[in-house]
Amino acid sequence: NNDFSVGTSPRLVVDGFNGRISVSAGSGNVIRVQATIRGTDRVEYSATQNGDTVTVFAKQTSNLLFQSPGADIEITAPAGTTVDLETSNGSIDVQGMTVSGTVKTSNGRLTLGDVRGSWNARTSNGSITVTRFQGSLDLETSNGSITVVGELTAGGSNEMTTSNGNINITLSGTPNVHVDASTSNGDVESKLPVTATSFGDSHLIGTIGTGGTELRLRSSNGSITIQ
Repeated sequence: NNDFSVGTSPRLVVDGFNGRISVSAGSGNVIRVQATIRGTDRVEYSATQNGDTVTVFAKQTSNLLFQSPGADIEITAPAGTTVDLETSNGSIDVQGMTVSGTVKTSNGRLTLGDVRGSWNARTSNGSITVTRFQGSLDLETSNGSITVVGELTAGGSNEMTTSNGNINITLSGTPNVHVDASTSNGDVESKLPVTATSFGDSHLIGTIGTGGTELRLRSSNGSITIQ
């Protein structure tokens, strides 16, 4: 375990592999890191601090047949921490962070809960779920569903793309959104009143409320629902 005292503008960078990353909001001005390493003799690991930036790094140093080293990393940090998280094979879960962040995995699900700010999330194989959200989103998965429940920041730009999966968006607050949604194989439906300028079974362009916030939704193989 490592504890790092930080100031008013903390930043957390995690570069892991073959394991999950979990970050949740904690009390005080401390970033607390707990790593579980599998195959310690074949993993290079470090947790360091430079000013208000804490960097956690895990890398495989050698390959052995039938053995799979990796690192599961659990972190608590002040809610106002900016995060940049990446793992090559595992899920990422972020809870309670209120600034902004980037999360990326090559194989695993992404979960963001009770977060605010601007978030960029990428996975090549897994679902993306965002709940109790306020801000703007740029989400992409090549194989998985996208589920979002929350409020989009007025005037913001949002994009959500999946190559294979459904997209379900539940907009809270008073949505004022310009929607551009289409799928190559599936249906597009808005359960909210929308003034459409172009629509069909598989696409919808129009305005919910007074517009002003951009929402672009794309699926190659799945349905899209806005409610």
